[in-house]
Amino acid sequence: WTKVIDKLPDVTLNAEVIVAKSDNADTVYAGNLLPGTIYRSIDKGLTWDSISVIEDIPFLCTITIRKDSNNVMFAGCADGIIRKSVDGGLTWRKTTMMRNTNEPFTDFEIPKIVFSSVNPAVGYAAATVFFPLAQPNAGLYRTTDWGETWHHFQFRDTSMWALDVRERFGADELFAGGFSGFAAELPGRGVVRHSVDNGALWMDVDDNIEWVEGENFHADVWMMKYLGPKDNPRLYMTSEAGLFIYDIALPVSEPAVSNRRMLTIAADVITVTPDETTPATLTLRCSDVLG
Repeated sequence: WTKVIDKLPDVTLNAEVIVAKSDNADTVYAGNLLPGTIYRSIDKGLTWDSISVIEDIPFLCTITIRKDSNNVMFAGCADGIIRKSVDGGLTWRKTTMMRNTNEPFTDFEIPKIVFSSVNPAVGYAAATVFFPLAQPNAGLYRTTDWGETWHHFQFRDTSMWALDVRERFGADELFAGGFSGFAAELPGRGVVRHSVDNGALWMDVDDNIEWVEGENFHADVWMMKYLGPKDNPRLYMTSEAGLFIYDIALPVSEPAVSNRRMLTIAADVITVTPDETTPATLTLRCSDVLG
């Protein structure tokens, strides 16, 4: 590794404030935790220039680029603040305040923001809290108006940190991971949820995770990321208690012929087209990639 941003005082970054443009991988953005300085590189990270400072925020947690436009960016910050830029990070303005202003604690971070590939007007944000008094602010938030307004929509009172989305059968498939930090009494630790229908219904998948056991290890999820070819992605999950990979089961797009009976498999539906040789009673055995 070579140090490429050399500033005094030192620049503090986490992995969620480094993002590349999808249409030009030479251009990379990075954000400083304090005071919220945005840096840009146009040579794949070899050299960097500061292009703006996000003002009136406690500190910066994450930045993301909306998938339909490489000039529209969002910054998730402490105190439930989300800032929006429409000029590639040169200037930033407020969106709606997400935090419940009636709560006595402002402790409320936005560590991850992702946008849908199916409908770029839809985005999702994870919300983390560290103290029980701020618990009503926790969970997942959603926007349906291109990031202008954000509303609670799932897991209120559960502290969430990691989040990613991909397109699956024309809908948003989402994974979300929880985080409790030092407040073990807060719901979040060891929570991993999965949705295949835009977040309407969620499945618990954490019971099948073999977390690393140890006194100093906690099942707090730090990051979730789909990586690999679009038609064959893998979901990577990092946590204090291990690095995990979730293999994505793919649909069968072409018909499969078995004993002269035509089977078509798409999404969660198996269609059998009978012919003159099909018996009155037909038994099918189905299993997923895990058996």
